[in-house]
Amino acid sequence: MTASAFPTLLSPLVRGRLKLKNRVLFPAHQTLFSEDSIVGPRMRAYYVERAKGGAGAVVVEGGATHDTTIKFPSYIHAHDPRIVKSLDELAAGLRPYGCVGIVQIVHSGSRMSSHDARRALWAPSDVRSAISPETPHAMTRAEIAELMEGYARTAGHIARSAIDGVEVHACHEYLFGQYLSPLNNLRDDEYGGSLENRARLLLDVVRIVRGAVGNDRLFGVRLNGSDLTPGGLENDDYVKVAQMLEATGVIDYLSITAGTSRDNNMIVPPMDVPPGVFVDYAAAIRKSVKLPVFTVGRIKTPAFAEQILAGGKADAVNIARALIADPFWAEK
Repeated sequence: MTASAFPTLLSPLVRGRLKLKNRVLFPAHQTLFSEDSIVGPRMRAYYVERAKGGAGAVVVEGGATHDTTIKFPSYIHAHDPRIVKSLDELAAGLRPYGCVGIVQIVHSGSRMSSHDARRALWAPSDVRSAISPETPHAMTRAEIAELMEGYARTAGHIARSAIDGVEVHACHEYLFGQYLSPLNNLRDDEYGGSLENRARLLLDVVRIVRGAVGNDRLFGVRLNGSDLTPGGLENDDYVKVAQMLEATGVIDYLSITAGTSRDNNMIVPPMDVPPGVFVDYAAAIRKSVKLPVFTVGRIKTPAFAEQILAGGKADAVNIARALIADPFWAEK
């Protein structure tokens, strides 16, 4: 792959704290490669191989922010201080290749079972997720405060490590997506009702995370561009949420995806779905904010990625399956 053939895709993206050598990102996706609940040699090698292959950034799969979101035995415990040394080692592996390392942090809400966490499921209301066998309980004010403390603690671990940045997961009907959705959030307090109220917890948490990581660390949010489900949030709603996030003044980019557990197959779009299926959602958000916006969704070829970027629909592309299949996709 040459810069003359793909001038936008292979150009640097430099905007404030965001400094990428090119516009190819390896987005967060669940590998369950962790060892002893941290980034061990196997997971580190997986991400470093994509750095060797030319990716501008890798985003480590979602790490838990609280004990209530441990949904697999091999889940990353980002809220555990042992994560710091393992992130130092990952950063050292990425740095020689000029690849930015970002850690995604997450709470799944009720989009899981309590089998591994052995804790009651948290959610905005007692509404069962479409892929969960259990009904959660509506979070109390004390539990909301505990959640905020978990995000602050987790972000603090990232701040003490050598990794470049952090990304808050707020999509796919995980906890923040549940708070945003009128299908999941039936609260009648300041965290429910209007879209502004349903976004309140997410906005509070992003401010907390910025405070914990400091002013120098890269910080983004992974957000839906549409819930793709009747009665859920549509693109116009997420444009408003994106504007609210930008107005906090604390984040550096938005990474746009789509889907919930009600249409779980669309979170990783199957082969019969057109390429770039979520690109227009990202494009609409990009028009409404000044933040850099990333897109995703069956972007398989460099030529198509270049077309998206050159057309002004996004600032960078998330390439997952193509980079899983060929870690050197960007270099080739």
